[in-house]
Amino acid sequence: MDLLELERSLIGDVWTSPSLEASLEYLCDACHGRFAGTEDERRAGDFMLERLGEFGAHNVAAEPFEMTGWVRGPARLGSVDGDVLRDLPCLALAGSPPGDVEGQVIDVGPGTPADFERLGEALAGKIVLASAEGPHRLEKYARSQAAGAIAFVFANGRPGMLASAGSLNLGSKPTSLPGVGISLETASLLRRRLRNGPVRVRVSVEGGPRTVTARNIVGELPGSDPSAGWIVACGHYDGHDIAQGAQDNATGTAVVLEAARVLAPLRSHLKAGIRFVLFSGEEMGMYGSEAYVRDHPAELDRIRAVFNADIVGLGAPLNLVVQNSPELASYLRGLPLDDLGAQVRDERLVPYSDHFSFTLVGISSLMAVTSAPGQGHGWAHTAADTLDKVQVRPLREAAATTARILLRMAMEPDALPSQRQPPEAVKQALVAAGVDEPMRVRGVWPF
Repeated sequence: MDLLELERSLIGDVWTSPSLEASLEYLCDACHGRFAGTEDERRAGDFMLERLGEFGAHNVAAEPFEMTGWVRGPARLGSVDGDVLRDLPCLALAGSPPGDVEGQVIDVGPGTPADFERLGEALAGKIVLASAEGPHRLEKYARSQAAGAIAFVFANGRPGMLASAGSLNLGSKPTSLPGVGISLETASLLRRRLRNGPVRVRVSVEGGPRTVTARNIVGELPGSDPSAGWIVACGHYDGHDIAQGAQDNATGTAVVLEAARVLAPLRSHLKAGIRFVLFSGEEMGMYGSEAYVRDHPAELDRIRAVFNADIVGLGAPLNLVVQNSPELASYLRGLPLDDLGAQVRDERLVPYSDHFSFTLVGISSLMAVTSAPGQGHGWAHTAADTLDKVQVRPLREAAATTARILLRMAMEPDALPSQRQPPEAVKQALVAAGVDEPMRVRGVWPF
């Protein structure tokens, strides 16, 4: 069969099989949030091992690793009004250390470096309130801690009384501030009160970090030419403990599994192999992909490209966000992107998903991501990230696009970047992109 016939075959398979929906439903309904180190995560891992084996993948295995997990306990945010403590709805941010503090609220807004510089010493001993827009949550938390704040309150940017449950991880730096997530509406209440004068709150978080064992799930479709190397198709299957993690990232997990299923019958046409890796520990700090890179040093030179699916199927097109690889971007732009339902974006580095563990060691990578009109990344990190939010049609489109791109990559690996970038080149690219300073603040700068 020629390429057109192969693509017709896999597209038809994606659109006529119930497999994609079945995988998504099991991951969400039977495995809930698949929080790293829990029984839900293990159940999801066992399911993926079984599915990859059924598809005919080779060398299917679970690769365990230790990571810093977390146990949720009660959390409380109380507005201090004289002798009265009025409870406000909140959730502990995953990874928060335990703590019980009371202090004055100071609003940093979007929490840009300029915001923190402007407020300076005024942040010491205060409880920071930060919005979702602007720099990443972890940057704001790290800057709050460095400024001497005593607690961190993170406001969701979407209406609906939905608190965010995003994680707190500062790499080599210990986390000392208890952190809670609140809804847009609760943040609006606090800000209205701040306009009328000082506001004091009490933040209390129980539970805390613990060491857990999580697992990466791996399966392969070997290529016909061992010297052609591997394409890594990956996504993280762990989510948060407060919801099903349907959009983030059962969608990406189901799409990677579906790509493995429809490509398996076409393996004789693959020159390079495709390795499917489902990572755990991403939500708590990309632990799974870091463990994979650490534990497979001999394989890294043979990886031609990494395709990371993280929140897909929310709408078209599929954004291929290329990371520090003009060669990979050029290759992708040479594909019939309109027909594939994809577009290439290479104007920014994204250091908050599993592809970045490969970017740091010089491997060409991309993040495949979609966003719904006017909704950004949807319901991620909230209790509303449930299966009913996922529409099957755009998810099928994402699965077909992913499988077609992986097929083309594996059939023509000589068109992909042939060498890893040396560490100094990676370092210079990160500095040029301006991600070095936020990484230093967060304690994750590796150079």
